[in-house]
Amino acid sequence: MKHADKNYFFILLLAGCFLAPSGSLFAQSRYLKQAAQKALETAGSTKALTAEQFFLKENQLLAFQQVRRALVRMPGILQDKEFKPQLDLLKQLGIYIPEGADEKTVFDILSQNIAPLSQQTQRLVFPLSFPARSAKKQFLFLRDNEQHINRFQEAFLNGQKHLSWQTPGRQSVSMGPTKFPVNPQHPLYACGVTAKEISQGKYSSLSQVFDKIFNTNLTTQQKLALSRHVAKTAELAGPDLTLLYINMLHEIPAVKMDGWVPPAMGKELLTYLRHKEALLIEPLKEGKTWSEEQANLFLDLASLLPAEESGAVLGALTYLDPSTAQWLLLNPNETVRRSAIEEKLKQARSAGLRFSKAPLSAQANRQVIQAHLELLRHWDTAYTDILNNIKQRIGAIEFLQQQEKNKPNTVMNTPLALSQKLYVKAYYMRLKKLHNVVWNHLENIEAELNSLEALSPKIAN
Repeated sequence: MKHADKNYFFILLLAGCFLAPSGSLFAQSRYLKQAAQKALETAGSTKALTAEQFFLKENQLLAFQQVRRALVRMPGILQDKEFKPQLDLLKQLGIYIPEGADEKTVFDILSQNIAPLSQQTQRLVFPLSFPARSAKKQFLFLRDNEQHINRFQEAFLNGQKHLSWQTPGRQSVSMGPTKFPVNPQHPLYACGVTAKEISQGKYSSLSQVFDKIFNTNLTTQQKLALSRHVAKTAELAGPDLTLLYINMLHEIPAVKMDGWVPPAMGKELLTYLRHKEALLIEPLKEGKTWSEEQANLFLDLASLLPAEESGAVLGALTYLDPSTAQWLLLNPNETVRRSAIEEKLKQARSAGLRFSKAPLSAQANRQVIQAHLELLRHWDTAYTDILNNIKQRIGAIEFLQQQEKNKPNTVMNTPLALSQKLYVKAYYMRLKKLHNVVWNHLENIEAELNSLEALSPKIAN
């Protein structure tokens, strides 16, 4: 029993030291910790197994499930040299993988071994399935694919709210109702009631949904958080399916893809911001003026656009004319005319030729830049926290691996030790990939942040 206690402590340490409030990794760690905490009780109630047999099968079950997750979440993993040690460990544990087997075959073999382990340990298996392919070996469900929409409609008719599909990169995406956080510090915490009210309407475009959000009584940060949440859903599910979900189920949907870090501002939200700003400019073309409320809304929305873009729009309103500013918003990818406008704007600024009916104060540009800086600092802090959580988990695994090197081979080559090693290697590999994704995303944010911080003191208007 002393041997069993020692290994129970190992599992508990491994699961507990990784607990941190960040997405799917948090959910997985919680799942593993709960499994470990109940291990001794179940071992006592499972008459067919001794305590040591139970811990061995428990570790094997956790390890095989972790490898299955890696197979689904990391397309092309069989060609990755870092996965070879895991295949070797599977072989040492008696799992035969045929030469040239694909990921689906390996997944099925592991599933076959997981089923009896689940029964023997009375443990629920982490829900996971390998994404299906069509008979023509094409990806069934792509962004806004018609079959994708039809699949949702079938689920709706059967009273289901959850849907899953496979991306072109063979990663699994799941979609269902949003579960708003219970942590008061989370930006979406206070958005649940408002989101429910918004979802009761009928919309012909996501822009109408965003418009509804930005006209609520939520704070600026809450409006942005809820809008980004909808935009993030549209990035993976597509705007048509996202809108269909809201209109048919009257709930704001959420999507999840393991290892995916969404862009700071989704394509659909950026489109809304540009079109809303262009709409606000329309009365100015007719010689009308903005109310204070309209001017403030314009500046708030401008601060959410990329800094270079918002600067050009504000400059056109100040030094050129409303039509030019409106064109810049509606044609973000037209580089030739944009370059000509920017050159004309540069000349007007140098000559101090301010547009006679400029609707914004001389400090408007500075105000927008400062607001955008605050937004970038918020994102920088949020993604830094995520990265630090991942680093802590990677560091904990590396520490445990270093400790294991000092143990004799007679201890490290037991079936129990091999199972633990397999679990750690599979988990470590997924964490390293996620670390790289978040790191690159954070680098882009900090590059823009540093650029704006250097420019900000030089902005006069």
